[in-house]
Amino acid sequence: MVATFLSIIACSFLLEYFYCLIHFAFLHNNFKEINIISISLSIIALLTSVFLPIFIARYNNRENKKPVLVFYRLNSPDASSGWNLINIGHGPALDIYVSEKGKETDWNNLTLCYPMGINVPKELFWLKSAISLAATYIDASGKEYTSICEGNLSKFKKGNSFKKAWDFSIAKPEFNHEKPAQVF
Repeated sequence: MVATFLSIIACSFLLEYFYCLIHFAFLHNNFKEINIISISLSIIALLTSVFLPIFIARYNNRENKKPVLVFYRLNSPDASSGWNLINIGHGPALDIYVSEKGKETDWNNLTLCYPMGINVPKELFWLKSAISLAATYIDASGKEYTSICEGNLSKFKKGNSFKKAWDFSIAKPEFNHEKPAQVF
C-alpha cells in the first residue's frame, strides 16, 4: 500500500516536472534546454526505478517477519483461567514476557514464556483474574513489540511499552508455574 502510494507520487512528480520544463523550453524557443531536460529526466527515472523497488522489498521483508500476539479467552470447564495467547503474525515471537493487571492490583505475575511460532496457541494457565493483559516480545531481527488486551480490546504497538514499568529481572520462567490438575 505504501509502495503503491510512493510510486504514484513519484510518477506524478516526474510528469509535472517534464511538462513544466518542456513548456518553458518551447515558450522561450530555447531548445538547448531540452537536452538538459531529457538528461535530467532520464537520471531521475533511472534513480527511481533502481531505488524504489529496493525500498519496497525492504519494507515487505520487514512486514512479512513481524509477529503479532493476541490474547483470547476460552470458557471451558477444564481451563483454569481460560486465557490463551496466539501468534497471528508472520514471524516468530521471541523473549515473550506476559503480565496481568487486576482491579485492585498493578501489573504483576510477570512471566517469561517460551518462543512462539506462527498460529501456535499457548495456554496461560497461571493467570488469575486479569482485567488487563500485556505481552512484550521481539521479532527475529530484535525489534520490540507490545500487545495489550484491556476490556476485550486488543492494541498492538511498536516498541516495549513496559520497559520502565516492569522489572524484567524478577520474571518467573514459564516452566516454574505449576499447571493446575484437571477436573473430570
